[in-house]
Amino acid sequence: MSEKQVVEYNVTDAAIAEMKSQYMGLVVKDLQDEKGLAEVHRARMIVKGKRVDVETRRKELKADALAWGKKVDSEANRIFGMLEPIETHLENEENKVTKEKSRIKAEEEKKKHETTQARVDALMRFGVVCPYANALTMTQGEFDARIIIAEDEYKQEQARKAEEVRIENERLASEKKAREEEAAKLDAERAELAVAQRKMENERIAIQAEKDRIEAFKRMEERNKELEQAKKEAAEQAEREAREKAEVEQQAKAEAERQEALKPDKDKLIFYANKLTAFVAPLVESKDAESIIREAEKRLLAINRYIIKAAQEL
Repeated sequence: MSEKQVVEYNVTDAAIAEMKSQYMGLVVKDLQDEKGLAEVHRARMIVKGKRVDVETRRKELKADALAWGKKVDSEANRIFGMLEPIETHLENEENKVTKEKSRIKAEEEKKKHETTQARVDALMRFGVVCPYANALTMTQGEFDARIIIAEDEYKQEQARKAEEVRIENERLASEKKAREEEAAKLDAERAELAVAQRKMENERIAIQAEKDRIEAFKRMEERNKELEQAKKEAAEQAEREAREKAEVEQQAKAEAERQEALKPDKDKLIFYANKLTAFVAPLVESKDAESIIREAEKRLLAINRYIIKAAQEL
């Protein structure tokens, strides 16, 4: 397709001008203007159909080549530019009704919800729980009757509770008075008992003081006896320690003399023990003989140790 070819659509400028002349004057007067709304809607559908035709044709023409497609787009955009104000005008006129109807419906739903919730809240104030669904389907007459009954029952219940409270308060007041009288009686008895207890306590204190004085005197006598006994025991202990010391010294002296007398014999025994282990065993050839010699050496060593230990313990 040559670039010089004219891009043609099945919607001419003259046709668009005709639609503009016919449709731009269409308006919807108000919500009740059903005829005007129908004309606007019909006209918008016609304009929209033309735009769709152009779009379809644009795609057909553009499929041949990119350059031709640009021309197709350019012409389509030019036509869209002329059609858009007409379609927008018609859509705006149509929306006057559709949007307003939606707004009115939403407002009605809101009011309906508020009325239903108000019914639920009103009944709740009188202690009646009414499900939302029940309040929604209830007629105004049914609600009025229900609220009157609920209010009457509520007032009766409040009056009954008030009477119960009054009776309970009278009972509590009577019990309080009885308790106060009983408490006063108990206070008087406690006061008398306190006087008697103080008297008994004073007597007890006097008796205890006398007991304490006697006990103190006894403890003093016992202390003096203990001191005398301690002095006697200390003297006896000193005498006993002196005697034991003399005995220990005498025993030590006797032991020293005994050890001195035994010293020659101890020296001889130790010398004898060392002589036993100083003897050199002969050299032997057989293992049996060597075993005998090792056993003899062990026994001689044991005898050596026995003699030395016994000599030291003399």
